[in-house]
Amino acid sequence: MPSSRRHDRAGLRLLVSGDEFHASLALVRALAAGGYSPCLAIAPAGAYASRSSAVDTVVRVPHAEDRPAAFIEEIEKVARMLAAAAILPGTEASLIALSRARESMPCPVGAPRPEIVELATDKGRVLELAAGFGLAVPPSIVAAPAELAQRCEELGYPSILKPLRTRTELGDSRLAYYKARRVASASELKLALADLPPTPWVVQPYLPGKLSAVSGVAWEGRLFGTVHQVSHRIWPADVGYSTYAETVEADGELDTHIAELLAAIGWSGIFQAQFLGDHAGGRFLIDFNPRAYGSLALAVRAGANLPAIWAKLVLGGRPDPPAYRPGVRYRLEHSDVRALARRLREGDVKGTIAGMVPRRRTVHAIFSLRDPGPLLTTGSKLLGRRTRG
Repeated sequence: MPSSRRHDRAGLRLLVSGDEFHASLALVRALAAGGYSPCLAIAPAGAYASRSSAVDTVVRVPHAEDRPAAFIEEIEKVARMLAAAAILPGTEASLIALSRARESMPCPVGAPRPEIVELATDKGRVLELAAGFGLAVPPSIVAAPAELAQRCEELGYPSILKPLRTRTELGDSRLAYYKARRVASASELKLALADLPPTPWVVQPYLPGKLSAVSGVAWEGRLFGTVHQVSHRIWPADVGYSTYAETVEADGELDTHIAELLAAIGWSGIFQAQFLGDHAGGRFLIDFNPRAYGSLALAVRAGANLPAIWAKLVLGGRPDPPAYRPGVRYRLEHSDVRALARRLREGDVKGTIAGMVPRRRTVHAIFSLRDPGPLLTTGSKLLGRRTRG
């Protein structure tokens, strides 16, 4: 049952599955800006999106990671109760669950067929495909923890250890979330592998280059438009995500290769392809995220409302390809403070001061004068950390 009702909007109701992170907040804000009425289906308390004025209704549902069958059952009930025009999975766990149950839903679902989702969420297979379409990829070893432990002495260090899928499926159908991590030695890798489930994992060389990304929307394998960005700061420092990023001019050749990759996958929906550049000018594809991603607010602020385009495609429309403005900036407030603090500890006083200066055309991941409610969640999280500490 709905736990709160914000107000009735004129736009079509979309049932959006979300989580406690800022990508879900960017998703519902963008859908509301596109004229839709997002209804948030969420399991955890203390979510940014649940306090947003962009949301019409908040509904508590079982967690798609822990109880996928119960999640699907409740989503179907809620979609009927709210007369939702479509269901949009805002997380990878809900994407996987909804792709397997899309035929039983009472309205269109923004999840491709299960075999497409399985391919798109398999980092090893995606990188193999990408290499065939002219995209440079780092050398990777994919194996179970036991085999990787046996081979750890032959690997170079530092390395990156990451799950084959962002959401690892366990034997009881639950999904577990594991972050990528940097390992500095064979002994550290062995220690990291010791407690991992016996599913495939990926080891790659650590690349200390600059993070960049190409985001966009595809439909049935056809690329519908992209937004290019570079990250000026990330957190955590070794294996992090964008805390301060900026849109840049599109690279047409890169878009061509990405379009070929999306066609091979057959992808429909939002995506982000992440790259690392090296000192020699190379650019390596390191990840493909077939879902709402952390810096989504940047694309929307730059003029490309990717969630609204996605929604229109799910509903059977044919939107115009998006255009965006280079030079628009994005800041993830609390994490960027940490990134700047590290820069200061490293002795870069000038860079730290420059990073603290407010810039025009900057969208914040959490704070918005038009939608101040989610900032309360940041305060609650920080207070909770201080109390636990």
